[in-house]
Amino acid sequence: MITEIIEKIKKLYRKGLFDIIGSGLLNKTFFFVGNIFAVRFLSKSEYGAFGYADSIMAFIITLNGLGITNGVLQFCCESDDETHKRKYEKYGLFWGLIISLAFSAFCILYSLFGYFSINASRTVFLVYSLYPTTYYLFTYYCVILRCYDKNKQYAKIRNINAFIYATCEIVGTYFINEIAIVIALYMATIISSYLGYKYIESCHKGYENENKIDFDNLSLKLENSEKKEFLKYSIFTSFNQVVTNLVGFADVLLIGTIISNPKDVAVYKVATVIPLALMFIPDSILMFFYPYFAKYKDDKKWIMESTKKLLIYSSMLNVIIVLFLIIIAPYLITILWGKKYITSVFPLRILAINYFISATFRYNIIYIMNALRKVKTVLIVNIISGALDILLNYILISKYGSFGAAFATLSTMAFTTIILVPVFIKTIKKE
Repeated sequence: MITEIIEKIKKLYRKGLFDIIGSGLLNKTFFFVGNIFAVRFLSKSEYGAFGYADSIMAFIITLNGLGITNGVLQFCCESDDETHKRKYEKYGLFWGLIISLAFSAFCILYSLFGYFSINASRTVFLVYSLYPTTYYLFTYYCVILRCYDKNKQYAKIRNINAFIYATCEIVGTYFINEIAIVIALYMATIISSYLGYKYIESCHKGYENENKIDFDNLSLKLENSEKKEFLKYSIFTSFNQVVTNLVGFADVLLIGTIISNPKDVAVYKVATVIPLALMFIPDSILMFFYPYFAKYKDDKKWIMESTKKLLIYSSMLNVIIVLFLIIIAPYLITILWGKKYITSVFPLRILAINYFISATFRYNIIYIMNALRKVKTVLIVNIISGALDILLNYILISKYGSFGAAFATLSTMAFTTIILVPVFIKTIKKE
């Protein structure tokens, strides 16, 4: 039994699972450390101004590219044909850039003419406006590396991205102000995107030399039916991500809008940092396993057995993490952010429970159903839960402030999970 487990671990190690998990951990560590110093160096008003602008950008980033990178990952992983993969790569890069540039233009216009309940956030958002484009390039090259199982290179550019961001954020917030956080994001995504491009270029040339194929002389255009299917899938997953992530940042946005106090935004923003940072765990595991779920999407027995194992092991790990976090929450807040943020302890504990539900059930099931191309079903569930989340946040924030926001997020997460689990089981059995 022990020998069998060791062999499985070795197999996963050779395939790169621990490269991805290690990258996820190192990434979150860099971002976490950068955030700690930024909060200490900035005043509550400065950090609150960034937090409000960042919440708006988070919504735009979710919609940015209209899910093109999701489509590239799905369709490239489904195909074993190199030429077909190249077609989707080229199509995804072109249209993804066009769409992300359009979003950047929208951000510029909104920063000039849009409504900001926290006026200091307007300038931050204006500087932030080109981020949809640089971020798209970064995520695109990450996805392509994952499609080719280049896990070490994938991990490397993500680590470089996080290191540059954290370093620039710490130095910038100490010497300048909250604008430095945005500048740090630009520098990180631009440099890491360039490295990703060079890795992909090397990968392509290696394949061409080995197989004596010149793709420059081949047509890399998709058929109209393939374009339609690709865009349809991409757009649906984009909308799914919007509604899914709405639970993650609508609370901060609504606190800023309803209460209009940057200090309240800062308190709740601090409470969200650790639970959000912990999402690297399911994110890293799914980033490794997602291509396999996409590849074997028609093997329902394999899907069901693999999903059961994933949920069982995830629940065992996450229950330990959450219990530990709930117990040490006051000490974490005091040590990392100072006593001025002690009021963040209660919402942090509520969001820790929310993390368990999200990381164990909701997050995993949504991504697996996306791999099965059941994006319409997920969208319907997410629209219902998104509407509930906004309604609960509006009611509870008005009465209980940031505490109400935490309860609204937890309630929505639990409701969505209760719906998703039986829907997923019915989908598998129906197939």
